[in-house]
Formats: sequence, C-alpha cells, structure tokens
Amino acid sequence: AACPSGPGPSAKRSRADAMGPSRPRALPSEADSGMPRVTLRSPSGEACVVFTHGAHVASWTDADGGENLFTSEAAVFKPPKALRGGVPVCWPQFGGVGDLQAHGFARNSEWAVKVQTDDQVVMTLKSNDETRAMWPHDFELQLTVKLGGSGSAASATSGVLKTTLAVLNTGDAPFSFTAALHTYFGVADIAKTRVLGLKGVPYHDGNVPDKSALAGRKRFDGDDADTINFDGEFDRIYCGAPDWLTIEDEAGGRAIGVEKHGLPDAVVWNPHVAKSARMGDFGDDEWKRMVCVEPAAVENAVELKPGAAWTGQQVIKVMPIDAKRTGFP
Repeated sequence: AACPSGPGPSAKRSRADAMGPSRPRALPSEADSGMPRVTLRSPSGEACVVFTHGAHVASWTDADGGENLFTSEAAVFKPPKALRGGVPVCWPQFGGVGDLQAHGFARNSEWAVKVQTDDQVVMTLKSNDETRAMWPHDFELQLTVKLGGSGSAASATSGVLKTTLAVLNTGDAPFSFTAALHTYFGVADIAKTRVLGLKGVPYHDGNVPDKSALAGRKRFDGDDADTINFDGEFDRIYCGAPDWLTIEDEAGGRAIGVEKHGLPDAVVWNPHVAKSARMGDFGDDEWKRMVCVEPAAVENAVELKPGAAWTGQQVIKVMPIDAKRTGFP
C-alpha cells in the first residue's frame, strides 16, 4: 500500500549555506497532488520517497534529514507530467533517440506497487491499450528500489541507494529499446563539482550538432582531462563508460559513487544558465546545485526476443570526499 508520508516543509537552506546534503525539497501531500507514493525507511534512519507515477524516486535523505538527490522547486506534481529531478525512468527511449516522446513513456505512466517492505519496494508497469497506441509491443517493467546494499556492490548498509530496472518481453515479436536511470544529484556548488572516471571515453556531445550521428550529436573520441568540470552547459552521452564513476562535491565535503550494471553508457548533464531559463519546471539558478550522472543504454539499443528479459542497475553510495575511486569501500 502507498504511504502518504515524506519529507515535509522544513525550513529551507541551500547546499551553499552548509556542508553536506541540503534540506529536502518539500513534496506536496498525496491529498494535494493526487499522487500516491511509498516511503521507505532503513534501520539507520535514511528515507526514500517513491511515487507510483513513473515509479519515480523523488527524495533520498540521510539519517539527519539531508537530501542526497535534487528535485526542482519548480517541479510540476500533476500527472502525466514527469517530475523534474530525482530518478526518472527513461524507457523505451532515451531523449530523442527515436520517434517517441522524449525519454519515452515509462516516466509518465502510473505504476503498481507489487511488493513493499520497510526498506524496499517493487513497482510494475505492464503494456496496455495506452502504451500500445504509442509503442506496439507487449512488455512488463519492474523497478526495485532498495535502501542499503549487499554483496559486492556495497559492504555498508547506510548511505546506499539501489535501483534496478527489469524488462520482460511478454509479446510474440522481438523489440528493441534504449533506457536510462536519469539521476539528478544535489551538489553544493557546481563550480566546485567534478565527475571522475570518463577520461578517454568516446562521447556524443549535445552541444555540437551532427545530423548523421546519434540523436544529432557529434561523436568525439574522448578527452584527456582526468575530470569533468562545469563552466557552461554540459550534455554528453559517454559510450562504453566504466561501471564505476565518482562525483566529487567539494563544497559539500563528500563524494558520490555511482556503480552501474547492464547499462553500458553514461550521460552527464548540467543545463547552465540559458537552458535553465527555457525550462518552465526548473528554477533559473538551480543549475548551480545539481548534476545528472545517468547510467544508460543508448548508443546500441537493447534487443529482446519474445520471453527474454533484461536488467539494468545503479547503486549509489555517499562517501567521504577522499574515498577511493575504483569501487565501493
């Protein structure tokens, strides 16, 4: 059953005003928004809010109530509009890589709660007349959201959020798709934020048009810089990216590790000034406090035969700023 509780309208402070996570964005109540949600809680005091609309993770707070993700203060909580922030599920299309609406329809659809425990929820979306009108295939999606980690992905039970997307072809014909877990991370100051792990990785640059390339983005062989820094609009699809990436939130005094499985690519995005001003559900200055690092399968579409299944996963770990960069401690 969905639970209407979640981060309330606590006193706001920006990440620039304090080290570490920010206060969570106040989410509208279920009564006010008409949007059911599940609130997960871990034994260590962390909390995670997942809306059934889009199976959308909108908030992940630590034991002190600090927010690890970013959701815009201008986000529209009115289905079928997708939420700006958190972890949108992009499926069966990433961005404009295809003929469907941008980022597909999974993030705009109503999912069902299949299983819920204190620290985990499984939501499902099955093909129906509405999805078939947009995309003529039969499928079942399952998104599992879990607080804490286990196995090789994480040795600690706190400071970890795991999201797993599973796709099953329930039809009698093959289909292909692209996908991403479009995660928005909150940072204290984008000018003091770096992304590590993508040196020399080929990428398609959304700021350099090329009609003959993927989604109209020119392809480059990779950069020699050890880190990605943000001094303007940044919009790249990195192809064949390592399965471990690190966000250094220097002004926030922490690092965020992103471990991915089954999602070979990684998208890095920050809209900066001009694009922020063009987005109606994003504050003009909010680009200073966020960065998207998105495990994805974009360059080569995933192909599924009838009865076949696919799984993609991201495991996010909040770490000290000087933590090792090759995997979870």
